Amino acid sequence: MVRPVGGTVGARSADGSMVTAQLPAGEEIKNSFSIRPGGQAAVVTDHALYGLRIAGDTITTVWRRAYDNGGGIRKPGQLSRGSGTTPTYFGPGKSSYVAIVDNGADPKVNVYNSDDGSTVCSMSAFGTFGGPATENSPVALKNSLILSSTWGSEYPSVTEDGPATPRTAPFTGGLTKVDVSPQGCRRAWETGSRDKVATLPKLSTSNGEIHFLGFANTPVNLGGEQNSGQVYYSAVDFETGQRRAFVPVALTPFDDPIQLTAVIGPDGTLWQGTTATMLKITH
Repeated sequence: MVRPVGGTVGARSADGSMVTAQLPAGEEIKNSFSIRPGGQAAVVTDHALYGLRIAGDTITTVWRRAYDNGGGIRKPGQLSRGSGTTPTYFGPGKSSYVAIVDNGADPKVNVYNSDDGSTVCSMSAFGTFGGPATENSPVALKNSLILSSTWGSEYPSVTEDGPATPRTAPFTGGLTKVDVSPQGCRRAWETGSRDKVATLPKLSTSNGEIHFLGFANTPVNLGGEQNSGQVYYSAVDFETGQRRAFVPVALTPFDDPIQLTAVIGPDGTLWQGTTATMLKITH
């Protein structure tokens, strides 16, 4: 197996060449990475989370924290084995903490000290809803994280890293907010399975709303027709978890969002890619 490699290109090296560092053999990188001020990065493999320091021509592993990878299985609703989350920096100083969700049977949101990798807190990522998997990275603001369940979400088969265990599962989705402090983690709210969140949620700090596209678990009557293939634009209050908007905008399978990421423009317009189209959503 090829060993995973982290590296930088350009100005960091004396001659403008690539500077690399190898991570342990047998581990694979399936997610993106995050950078914090001061030349530090967080990289997650299918076995562990790494804190890397980039200085000139050198990349140093400052700390490594193994996590519960669920025996290396891919769950339904995930693209690959291990954690489905890109590390998220947040907290005091905007990057004092770094968080991932592991791949255990009861997946935990694990929060670490960014400087030394020590555990700040760890708790079940999801409460009474959803299922034990997420492919979406935590959304963060100040000392809080927003987590979305993707258990059972379907992706194009060519993007999936082998068969899932179990092969399929009902997609229930949902959001939860976790507040973090030196005293530990606590769940502030959860939406339950009211909304099947089908995109990576986006938080707008201008109005305090979490935006996403998804499906309704409870059928909604729209002029005599049920919403079996209806895609909804939803907005949820960051502080309370209460729904602020719930509007039909598209139909599946033509406009399946498949957990893609939206972009919110300066004017508040949300642009969302789907399997076949680009949606423009305005208030």
